[in-house]
Amino acid sequence: MSDSLLSVLPSLALVLGAIAVSSCVWVMIWVRRALRAAQKEIEGLQRELRAFELAAVGVGDQVGKLAQRQRQLAAHQEQQTYQDPNSQPYQHAIRLAHRGASTEELMQVCGLNRGEAELLSLVHHLKKAG
Repeated sequence: MSDSLLSVLPSLALVLGAIAVSSCVWVMIWVRRALRAAQKEIEGLQRELRAFELAAVGVGDQVGKLAQRQRQLAAHQEQQTYQDPNSQPYQHAIRLAHRGASTEELMQVCGLNRGEAELLSLVHHLKKAG
């Protein structure tokens, strides 16, 4: 019996070796497929990231342009205010009202009529309260 067992051992070892090799080959194939799928996923994510980066640069450019346009408009508005001869007394009156000047003082210093001076004082007090 021991001779028959010894005669089967090489065949058994050969079968077990074949099973082990085929298992290793199957695992290797599975790992390669998983690796390819992961690489494709990474490439897709890299493309999306590049698209987001380009979009962010575009948004940054737009924000810069809008900020520049806002500065231009503010400068233009300020220039228009100083070019309008009728706005000078009002600008001075606004500064005085901001400093706490009375209605009478606004009328005397800036040449405003009572209604204008009262309106300016009221607006200033509302802004101060709000």
